[in-house]
Amino acid sequence: MGDNYDELLEQIKSDLQSEPETRDKNDGGVNDPVNKLKRKLSEITDQMKEYRSRLADEEEELTDEELEEFDELHERGKEIKDRIKKLEKTEDFNIDESRDRNVTDDVSVSGNFAPRDSKKYEKIFRKWMANGMKGLRSHERDTLLEARDEEQHQRMVEKADKQEYEERALTTVIHSSGGALIPEQMEDAITEALVTTGPMMEAPTDDFTTETGQTFEVGQFDDTSNKGSIIKEDGSYSKTDPDTSSQKLDSFLYTSDEIELTLKQINDDPRGDLMDRLGQALGKRIARKRNELQTTGQGGNEPRGIVTASVQGTTTSSAGTLSYDDFPDIENSLSQVFFEENMIDGFMFNRNTLQAIKKVTDSNNNPIFFDPRENNIEGRAQVFNYPFWINEDMADIGSGGSGNKFLIFGAFSRYKIRTVDGIEVFRIPPEAKMAADQKRNTGIVGFVEGDADLDDPGDNPVVHLATS
Repeated sequence: MGDNYDELLEQIKSDLQSEPETRDKNDGGVNDPVNKLKRKLSEITDQMKEYRSRLADEEEELTDEELEEFDELHERGKEIKDRIKKLEKTEDFNIDESRDRNVTDDVSVSGNFAPRDSKKYEKIFRKWMANGMKGLRSHERDTLLEARDEEQHQRMVEKADKQEYEERALTTVIHSSGGALIPEQMEDAITEALVTTGPMMEAPTDDFTTETGQTFEVGQFDDTSNKGSIIKEDGSYSKTDPDTSSQKLDSFLYTSDEIELTLKQINDDPRGDLMDRLGQALGKRIARKRNELQTTGQGGNEPRGIVTASVQGTTTSSAGTLSYDDFPDIENSLSQVFFEENMIDGFMFNRNTLQAIKKVTDSNNNPIFFDPRENNIEGRAQVFNYPFWINEDMADIGSGGSGNKFLIFGAFSRYKIRTVDGIEVFRIPPEAKMAADQKRNTGIVGFVEGDADLDDPGDNPVVHLATS
């Protein structure tokens, strides 16, 4: 790709990490709600005058789409007039505008015109993806921007209610020559892909969402090595404190990388499911990378994976192969407290390791792998009487030589997966790409923030089996 394209991607990433600019409140009334509405009404009036002059011309005919737009402009003009009247009435009572922004008549509300889950909104959004803000009519730009402003306003109100004042980029933002909320169909598809793709989300890990990207601390508490005492009736007792500390989770930026779309792909969607398919693709790309790092990430500038954070339970009795004894040994390596508190979730390994496990039997030639479905019984398969999860981001049993960590066991619920609320999708306009490949295609890039790490204050909740 060309320099312009690379610079744009870097600018996007920089924008995601930066704080939004604060609007100047001393604007001389330019941003007064009534004045803003009057400017909008003036724009609509100008557009309607243009259509009116064309209607009066007997030699020119308007298309069905233009006639539909004329009717919409007329209805919207009436709606804005009503809003202006209501806002002017409130001035007689000196109603605080900041408090008045919570009511339905606020200028930023777009739901009465084109809700974000409507086909009309999706149609405008497709047009925006293909041509950017410059390719939209003024009322179409207003629809996208008003939906964005309403979402931003609502999030600010919610944060203020919870006394959270960190301002970050708003949820589901599209960037480049203006912003717009993505259609709900796409947002739902991305969210679904993020929470269902990958064994680290399927396993009983502790995944949660925070509203902001500030460093998040998880309190830790380990009292497993302490015991009480027995004393005489008038005896004294000692004080023993548990080990307490905190685990910090950051907000690393995951990206889907670019998905390039042609104008034909954007505009020609006979099945009507482009938003869903695009959302699934963006979400699954990010989810696959998250799963990789949540499995084997090294920490520091990336999440620390569950395999990396685990401690060695035992090694195989023979190099590169499995025996029955390896399983009671790995089970016994976990602290007794996890058995007492019923916290053991099971095993995790990849498919090749599963194939090796299926060949392991006890002294009576009974396999340690059991799948009740083979006997038409409901339930999930087990290994050594524990559930298991297949994770293809884990190492093969025969790879890596001595010390290769190919199987983990323990309390997966102690692995914390943090996601920052907000799915961000950016548009790469054709003009930023043409210097590189001379294609008039639009690029779409998804971003999600988050972190993950094992909650281990010293009781070793997850252990691994390594090659001897």
